[in-house]
Amino acid sequence: MSIKNLQFYSEQFLKILTKSNELLPFCFNNEQKIVDNTINSLKKDNTPVRLIILKARQLGISTYFTSNIYHQAATNFYVKSQVVADDEENTANLFNMCKRYHQFSPEIIRPMKRYSNKKALVFENPDEKQRETNPGLLSSVTLQTSNKVTAGRSGTVTHLHLSEFAFWANAGLTVTGLMQSVPYKPGTSICIESTANGVAGRGEEFFKRWQAAKSGDSDFIPIFFPWFDNPEYEIDPGEGFKLDHLEKDLMDMYPVLTERKMAWRRYKIANEMGSALMRPEEQFMQEYPSCPDEAFIKSGRTVFDNANIVKMINDLKSVTFTTWEL
Repeated sequence: MSIKNLQFYSEQFLKILTKSNELLPFCFNNEQKIVDNTINSLKKDNTPVRLIILKARQLGISTYFTSNIYHQAATNFYVKSQVVADDEENTANLFNMCKRYHQFSPEIIRPMKRYSNKKALVFENPDEKQRETNPGLLSSVTLQTSNKVTAGRSGTVTHLHLSEFAFWANAGLTVTGLMQSVPYKPGTSICIESTANGVAGRGEEFFKRWQAAKSGDSDFIPIFFPWFDNPEYEIDPGEGFKLDHLEKDLMDMYPVLTERKMAWRRYKIANEMGSALMRPEEQFMQEYPSCPDEAFIKSGRTVFDNANIVKMINDLKSVTFTTWEL
């Protein structure tokens, strides 16, 4: 059964394991709908899908792409979908999502599966004797970890998803081979998503590709999702809660912010952020950015406060300069 609408397919047939350990239908959140609408628009124009997504943590973007990757392979003939993640744990988590999609989908729409091991779902007839007359979809979903530098160098890939790209080791070398495996044709996709990881070291390749997309120097479409898009990111501020001057400035810049959201932000900074190399506020800006400038702000112990630097950058963007002729 071929169902082209991914949102309908996901909400009707796919199950996800929630943070509260409930197995529930996969209903898209706002961020997932935005990505899905962007992809559908490109497909409608017969344009190859090329996206790069900069995001705050835990907005469900990786979950969306596992459903997209699975859906493409489970509803079409001869599709090779591939996910490459930053480490073994993330790779295993994403593969488990795909296995659940298959395991709990209704039998009537579930494709024949030849095997499911080595982090691969292969949709072929499991009966070798019947394979010649009824081979199945001959499609597959494979997941690999980025430290396998040769990943993607053999064969043609239809849909490629690169997860938490800013945290890959040898990202520049690995991604070269991966990109070459996907032809630039309608019906193909390459989607890169990540939280930021600085502008140098492991995060440099993602930063450069994001900047190229923003400046129009690449065909990748940039999409940014700030932390306050997540409705879960808020708590009761309690009695006596008062904003400091930087928090007030932040609320002035982003009217969508509330005291409940600012209370959550303050809790995260005070209790879960910070290291020997990064101040708590700076780490929050990197992992839960309000704008791309925050996400890529230089890490480490800087002379000037990074929150004030970002504010000045945003203030300058709103200034109109007049040129005087002498």
